[in-house]
Amino acid sequence: MEFSKRGQEVKDFAEREARVLNHPRLDGHHVLVGIVKKGTGVAAQELLERNVNLDALRVEVRKIVPPGSGPKLPSEAMLFQEPQLRDAIECAEKWVVALKDEAICPIHLLLAMMEVCDVHVLRILGHFNIKPSELADTVLRKYEEKKLVKRALALRDAFAKKIPGMILNGWVHADLKAADPLTIQTLEKWFGLQADEAVGRLAYEVDK
Repeated sequence: MEFSKRGQEVKDFAEREARVLNHPRLDGHHVLVGIVKKGTGVAAQELLERNVNLDALRVEVRKIVPPGSGPKLPSEAMLFQEPQLRDAIECAEKWVVALKDEAICPIHLLLAMMEVCDVHVLRILGHFNIKPSELADTVLRKYEEKKLVKRALALRDAFAKKIPGMILNGWVHADLKAADPLTIQTLEKWFGLQADEAVGRLAYEVDK
């Protein structure tokens, strides 16, 4: 499975970090640095909100896995993946399918590294007093809310294209049926209406 543009950038950052540390093998802690260094997306933003900034993270990585003492790795040297990172990437692919996405993104990598219990990643999160299960729940909730907002913006654009009210109405109803209270609140703020009123108004506006 392919990486998204953001996912590939995280992977590139991780490989660069491994070379700086003179580590011949790529592992989860390098990927964690890559996610935070990228700095965008739900996974990175949630880590940053929990004070996992790049400088502090690098300090913890060096405590757990000190820089290599051997000959400096050439910049073009191929890095092999540690077995637990390979497991995490396989798990990330399952998260892509579960979340109905198309490519591996930073959020899938973060969720996967926690699910496969990457030892170094869990130790680092523990230093920042982060519980993996709680982090996973929060990241997933925010990610689903973000996706819902994107769909809401798509609905707004659909007004101009006059998508049939039946399709539009069904789309909104499906989203609201599956949404938790906080997600519904987000949608209501966007429409400036109560959720049920928003559904009716959408159908009316498109059918006009």
